[in-house]
Amino acid sequence: HYVHNPHEVFSITIASQKIYIITSPKDVSGVYKNSQTLTFDGFIKDLYANFGMSATSVTQMFEPVAFKDGKASSPLHQRYAHLATGIQKEQLHPGENLDSLFGTYLDHFKRQMDWDKIPSSCTIQVSPGKKVVSLRNWCANVFGEATAAAFFGNALLELNPRLLEDFHTFDSASWMLLYQYPRVFGKPVFAAMERGTQAFTRYFELPIEKRTTMCHYIKTV
Repeated sequence: HYVHNPHEVFSITIASQKIYIITSPKDVSGVYKNSQTLTFDGFIKDLYANFGMSATSVTQMFEPVAFKDGKASSPLHQRYAHLATGIQKEQLHPGENLDSLFGTYLDHFKRQMDWDKIPSSCTIQVSPGKKVVSLRNWCANVFGEATAAAFFGNALLELNPRLLEDFHTFDSASWMLLYQYPRVFGKPVFAAMERGTQAFTRYFELPIEKRTTMCHYIKTV
């Protein structure tokens, strides 16, 4: 059966939880298109909780967005968690919003390709007319700075210049969060997450006039 895989849906049970395995491209496509009866809401709720969100806040994220008069703000009666996805699509749809992001990314790429602007943290060896650069570190640095600037402007990294370092520390072992790894065994990772959370909290507490360069997605959410 393993060698002659008929791509049938099957399930396995791990720690009393049943997990369905889908290998057929057709079935995978059907799952993604069926957003009414099959959703990622359960996974998202668990993820919110693992990040420290209270049960009340998680519940509110999945309540329909409404105006004060009680009328839904969307004809689809979207929930906050789903509404954010729609706004993200607006940001990435071809047009002014996407052009703004694209321009910021290009500016950062060009600047960090400049000989004198290559970060020392990415440089392995320097000799006359030559620099050996870690491609991994350079990509992590340029994409991190570009993303922070494109979405949040300069204010976020000004609040916490170590934010990218904390992000990479967390990202390298973020599986600990997904699999509810005991925090006592992953103190550096969870400490980095906490510092990142504090940085974002301080960012959104800033007066709006100090966050004017944030992108459409962040501004709207």
